[in-house]
Amino acid sequence: MRVFGVILISLFSIAAFAQRNVASLAGVVTDASGAPVPAATVTVRNLDTGIERSTVSNDAGFYTLTALAAGRYGATITKDGFSRFGIPEIVLQVDQQATANAQLQLGSITESVSVVGEAAAIDTRNSTLSTVITQQRMTDLPLNGRNVMQLLRVTPARSPRQEPLTNPPRVLNPVVN
Repeated sequence: MRVFGVILISLFSIAAFAQRNVASLAGVVTDASGAPVPAATVTVRNLDTGIERSTVSNDAGFYTLTALAAGRYGATITKDGFSRFGIPEIVLQVDQQATANAQLQLGSITESVSVVGEAAAIDTRNSTLSTVITQQRMTDLPLNGRNVMQLLRVTPARSPRQEPLTNPPRVLNPVVN
């Protein structure tokens, strides 16, 4: 009985680690000529909680912020000798790897440039297909008995379950009255 309990706890622990509720934001900071801007400070602020996270771009101008809770964020990129670059709102979904590039203009820190838009819908950094099923969508979809597993049918690139090659193919004979 003790072995069964240990196995059960192990399985639940693995399932818990598989659940992800965070996102990441990355991008490249460049100047007006397209040259990378190293040591630019990138700060994101969760608009709902007020929590801020900061990082500094590397020599290639690249920055990344990982383990951001899904939600609405505002971002500012600053560097001495350049105008402040701001993105008023970026909405990060669960397990999203958003990209927000910034092009800094020469100027004083008192000047600022704000970009209004959304993060790219296509993630060019990896080939993972994923979807976020919102509460509204779950309410609107006709689920038989509210079985959550039926939501898998509306996810992208879902393929039907394949039978092992050892089983002979099944022939379906539909009956029509």
